[in-house]
Amino acid sequence: MVDGTFEPVGRHRCGILWLVFTFVESVVVFVVVGLLGLLVSNNGGGRRVALLSLLVMILSLWAMYGQAHFIWNLKPAGWILRLVAQSGHPYRYLFGITLLEVLLTVAIPAFLCCGGEILSFYGRCN
Repeated sequence: MVDGTFEPVGRHRCGILWLVFTFVESVVVFVVVGLLGLLVSNNGGGRRVALLSLLVMILSLWAMYGQAHFIWNLKPAGWILRLVAQSGHPYRYLFGITLLEVLLTVAIPAFLCCGGEILSFYGRCN
């Protein structure tokens, strides 16, 4: 028996696991977008579809951004890391920076897409 005989079997099993992970991830995104679609008002014609499509597109761009950082081994700027490390509350700064990034990339485009009627709970309840 030559070393590496079962190497292709291991590779295929890993590939199958990645396919299962991708399928589960797609199902989770579908369920979340479907539940979010129930919260969005449908008064404006195609606004619900436009908003949900925009949010899925932003989510996929965030995923590509994260994978690009991992593949290219990019790290945050040194001065940002020093600023956060020297502060008294580094987690507050990290969560604040993350919240700012999410607000800029998700909330503002969603607000502009729907013309201010993002989640109209009052219209649904009345």
